[in-house]
Amino acid sequence: MPPERRRSEESGDLDSSGDTLSVDEESPVETQSDVLPVSLKRSKSVLVPKRESNDNAKDWDVQEVKEWAKSMFNEEVAANFEREEIDGTTLQSERIKTDESMNSLGVTTIGKKNKFVVAVQTLFGKALMEPHRTSTKRSRLEPLTCYDEIDRILTNREKDELSSMDRSIYNTKKKRIIAFTKTVWPEDEPAPWFRGNTESTKKLLEIVEQLSEDDTYTFLKAGLGRKAIEEIIIKHMQERRRKENNPLNDSDNSSGSQDSKLSSASARNEKVKNYESYFNDGLTLMSSTAIILAWLDKPAISDVTLQALKEEAKQLGLNLLRNKDKNTHIKAVASTLLKKGKVTISESVDLQKISTDDVKLTKI
Repeated sequence: MPPERRRSEESGDLDSSGDTLSVDEESPVETQSDVLPVSLKRSKSVLVPKRESNDNAKDWDVQEVKEWAKSMFNEEVAANFEREEIDGTTLQSERIKTDESMNSLGVTTIGKKNKFVVAVQTLFGKALMEPHRTSTKRSRLEPLTCYDEIDRILTNREKDELSSMDRSIYNTKKKRIIAFTKTVWPEDEPAPWFRGNTESTKKLLEIVEQLSEDDTYTFLKAGLGRKAIEEIIIKHMQERRRKENNPLNDSDNSSGSQDSKLSSASARNEKVKNYESYFNDGLTLMSSTAIILAWLDKPAISDVTLQALKEEAKQLGLNLLRNKDKNTHIKAVASTLLKKGKVTISESVDLQKISTDDVKLTKI
């Protein structure tokens, strides 16, 4: 074989017919650092380690991924990959391309994140997508919804649009926030009020500030930042106060003496009886509404506010209606007005079909 042909064959520059191929000036070439540039023409190259096949990357162990990260960034970032035990399978997952994961690995700047995302996509043979970006708008090329430009509790619809992994992370972090809150305000103590309470408000802001600076509790990709943490804590306290004032709420009495359990059960049963006494089972919501309209002299129930009903309930001694909805107040107040004789209904009228004309007031 002629020396020229042998040299060409060894360098791999022969086509199937045996002719020597010319080298395209735009084609990527192997560098001395044993890496291959992945680029498009006139695009800035992103370097990834040379491998026999990108398909093998999913089988890399932690050390191989570390070497890859070292060639991409530096020793410090590579050490983070090793610390987090990132292997080929994890490197291929969508989760590693979230802001939270990249920040944890030391890939913090926008430039580094773009470089990392493109390199990972190329490594596993995926088509190049648009560079990583932080936006609340979903791109057709980005499968995950990102809410990192908002800071509040997500609605159920927004949570449904998250990937299953991100939704799991979001719910876990919310539980951590609530668990931490319980260490500050234990559940066996009354839930604090923040409005008009300077001391509780100050403590709330301190907790929010502390948690918002800890990645254990934040998830910015899903809008879980400082304001969202504050909302979660306040909502949790509202729920606790509701349960504290709900006579039908079963409290956990797993600890304590048998006598205290019996005493608690007895008190609860008494509350249930009192609460049930507020209502006349024969009155429908329609009939109750007619009584309320006649009592308050209003043309329509939309003109009656929940606050007005609460005032009436308070005057009637209906203390167990706290945090109940408008319809519950309507039925309880109407039943009690009828029970106490403040309004009367003709005996010939069916209690389920009362109109405002059937109601006679006896109040002074």
